[in-house]
Amino acid sequence: MKRHFSRIRPLAVAIILIAACGAALASEQPAAGSTHPEPSTASSPSFPSEEAIEAYRQAVARDDRTTAPRQWADDEIRLGDALARRGERQPGTALIEEAIHAYQSALSVLNKTDSPMVWAAAQSNLGNALTALGEREPGSKALQEAVTAFDAALAVRTREAAPREWAATMNNLGTALHALGTRQPASNATQRAIACFRQALEVRTQDSAPLEWAATQINLGASLESLGKRTRDEDLLQQAVFAYRNVLQVYTREARPVQWAMTQNNLGNALTAIGLQQQGTAWLEEARIAFEQALEVFGPQEAAWQWAMTQSNLGGALRAIGEREQDQAALQAAEQAYLSALSVFEAAGATDAADAIRRALRQVHVLLIARPAHPLRAPNAL
Repeated sequence: MKRHFSRIRPLAVAIILIAACGAALASEQPAAGSTHPEPSTASSPSFPSEEAIEAYRQAVARDDRTTAPRQWADDEIRLGDALARRGERQPGTALIEEAIHAYQSALSVLNKTDSPMVWAAAQSNLGNALTALGEREPGSKALQEAVTAFDAALAVRTREAAPREWAATMNNLGTALHALGTRQPASNATQRAIACFRQALEVRTQDSAPLEWAATQINLGASLESLGKRTRDEDLLQQAVFAYRNVLQVYTREARPVQWAMTQNNLGNALTAIGLQQQGTAWLEEARIAFEQALEVFGPQEAAWQWAMTQSNLGGALRAIGEREQDQAALQAAEQAYLSALSVFEAAGATDAADAIRRALRQVHVLLIARPAHPLRAPNAL
């Protein structure tokens, strides 16, 4: 008789999306949490100070839009780049919205015919800022505008004329489409994102651009995983696993420990999704190993949020193993993993995440109580 098991849903916050090359969360230096723009101008990729941003604002105010339109547009782009980089590392949307306004102001002066590559770079940076805004606010308007901006950039940044820039823009378009697909799951946005990442990888090869290749591979894996979970398509989930394992060829623990750990976490989520569709526990055991490896890098002090997310995901894999194997030790380990995650989410005031963990803990306790050896927990612990 075919056995049926309860569903375990890993926290969605575990997905990593990497938008471009050159910024803090880009192909050279990825980190968890949000998309980051590709600086398409000559401005510095370092984190801009408030003083630097104010200097850019003064330059915009000083230059005359009528008599020196190109200089004024360049000032607006530099201001937009600085605002976008700083805004993505700070809460809220004020700086990102100001960056969007700066790019739009520059584009009101730039001419696609006279300055095609500068115009395309401004469109691409506008798309990145709109994507960042769209990820922070409800609805799909900003994300749809981001897609429009990237499409405009690609009309100039063709694969033949500028292959590297074309690949970066395709990657960033895919990032916007992935985010749009999570808001509009009935659309074909996620499928389009997958196609964009695959096209970018035709230029971003492991030999010619290993870090950019890894960045796009992890984005591809995230979109494949998202679509595979949504459609319960095991083939897509296995493709996601393949993409994440590709990433680990470049993001090694020795060279890039944080990126390696985040990729292990994402790999574990994809493996868990496959394991929940398969009989037995082989895939779930692989997921457990991936999460435990990530936790060798993430610690509760130096990377509390990533540690808590990974603990939560580990708890999900252990819970499934314990339920399927009637393994009390696995269920108790799942309980401890969930409690570890809960301590961080409660301290951070992350109500939704904490509530999800409490629900998972109650389900684990039901399974544990059915095993005579389990010491009952006090009800007020939850």
